[in-house]
Amino acid sequence: MASMSDFNSVVDGDEAELPEGRGFGEKRARKILERRADNVSSDDLRSLTDRLREKVGELKDLEEGLYWIGTLIGRAKLLFGMIRDRDFRVDVSTTLLVAAGLLYFILPTDLTPDFIPGIGYIDDAVVLGTLWKMVSAEVERYIGFLQDTGRAEGDLESLAFGRGATPASYTGRE
Repeated sequence: MASMSDFNSVVDGDEAELPEGRGFGEKRARKILERRADNVSSDDLRSLTDRLREKVGELKDLEEGLYWIGTLIGRAKLLFGMIRDRDFRVDVSTTLLVAAGLLYFILPTDLTPDFIPGIGYIDDAVVLGTLWKMVSAEVERYIGFLQDTGRAEGDLESLAFGRGATPASYTGRE
């Protein structure tokens, strides 16, 4: 299984594998997500809680001025809540795909480093937007599940970071 450092080192390879002169878009994001889903380890999954909470905290400061940051944060929390929820079952491939997207999201030195003012989170938005499309059926099923069970999808903080199972418990990977 790949470690977080292995995951970080893949970034340079992502650029080299794609045709020169191409921008970063959904097709490229899809390739990255699918390839990285194969390399997600249970250690990566376990590290998501703290690292995603940290990333969301960093972005929260920017949220007031940028509506899309709020959408990005909300989607990240809902996706993580979905794969953590003890009472909701998601297939392993979806769990790994979501984990790959969230691991990309928390990586500060991805294709467009997060510390670059104004544009540092654009690639994160593209990756999460692509991921959202790829797992939209599961997200809709999860939202329906939350509504059917009387749980508030509006409480994304609790869904993502509250008490519950770790995503690794759904993968069978050790």
